[in-house]
Amino acid sequence: AVIDGVLWTAGDGVLEGTVRRLTLEVCEKHGIPVTLKPPSLSDIKDWEGCFISSTSRLLLPVDEIYVPQPTEPSKEGDKVMEWNYKDDGIVRKLERLVKEEIRAHSTEMGIPTLTESLEK
Repeated sequence: AVIDGVLWTAGDGVLEGTVRRLTLEVCEKHGIPVTLKPPSLSDIKDWEGCFISSTSRLLLPVDEIYVPQPTEPSKEGDKVMEWNYKDDGIVRKLERLVKEEIRAHSTEMGIPTLTESLEK
């Protein structure tokens, strides 16, 4: 979660994945403060936003959070927060910076994309 311009993430007890590590490095490089404590759902109204990080999705902003009753599927009434991110906000900034960092360290393989293959 991002709270008052600070990235909050658990210090331990979470999967320390490659993209999470890269996100923390990007924060350090660009002067974005990090607190290694898990954010609390009870403070969700103070969050500027949040995201998930994964190898397949990189850094993906979360638009809505639902908190359903135990053992029940979520429904519209379970929505506790919704974000409409601005392009200049910190969540979108982190999304861009992580993508840029990955591109900067990637090597093109010369394999045509699916779209390019279909166009032939």
